[in-house]
Amino acid sequence: MIDSRKPEEALRQLSGDRRDDPRVAIDLSAELTSCGFEFPVKVSIRDLSAGGACIITDFPISLGGVRKLRFACGERTVSLSAEALWQDKRRDSFLTGIRFAKVSAGDQRLLIDLVFQATRTVVDFLLFESTLVGLGRGDALHMAGASRLRKVSPGAWLYCQDRPTADSESIYLVVDGSMRLRTRVRNRERNLADLKRGSIFGGISSLAGVVPPESAIAELPTTLFELDVSAISFLFEQRPWLIHRLTQAVVGDYTRRTNALLEALAQ
Repeated sequence: MIDSRKPEEALRQLSGDRRDDPRVAIDLSAELTSCGFEFPVKVSIRDLSAGGACIITDFPISLGGVRKLRFACGERTVSLSAEALWQDKRRDSFLTGIRFAKVSAGDQRLLIDLVFQATRTVVDFLLFESTLVGLGRGDALHMAGASRLRKVSPGAWLYCQDRPTADSESIYLVVDGSMRLRTRVRNRERNLADLKRGSIFGGISSLAGVVPPESAIAELPTTLFELDVSAISFLFEQRPWLIHRLTQAVVGDYTRRTNALLEALAQ
């Protein structure tokens, strides 16, 4: 649960991932050159700024070995000198924070243009296609800058009911694909909801301090917009009214889904 008395903790949690330049959730394929590998390896970029990126891999990366990150930036491909600053192990993957070094003015312009275009896409999604009714442009911009994209394979469980994990603490919105929520009622597994583009779920563990009341499983190849617990804490310190609105959306949608299931079972 978020502790409003410790805003410095939110900053500490993000300290390994703070960049002076605005960042945005994005999905880009890239090639990483590292002295730990004989050849460049394929990675995915999950958020990007003009100063760095967060990449995801199925394997750990030697932080001292990172040399270059190469990816498409608009109509051109950039190959940027890079260094790794931090690494976070997920259940089945690794997130690594990358800082760009010695970026030319031309490449900086390309990066800034790409970040601005991606930010517009994310903000439009949040304002006009998500279930977050009444979200302001400033709030959408802050969410875009604190988030990452998350890929989930068909049949994969994102989190399980009554089993608190880092994944269950995040707030998610479905960008593409489909997520099924399931819950136990009267000692039986029941379908709670099938979520499509724009639907919000998760986050009850971090917002209300309880174990996950549901399980989340991907029905199709699914892309999620994710605010993890460090991003939630940071937003709580920066824009507490936004976290209040997100809490209302998450708890309200869960309550409506649960009531609808109970009413259907009572008939």
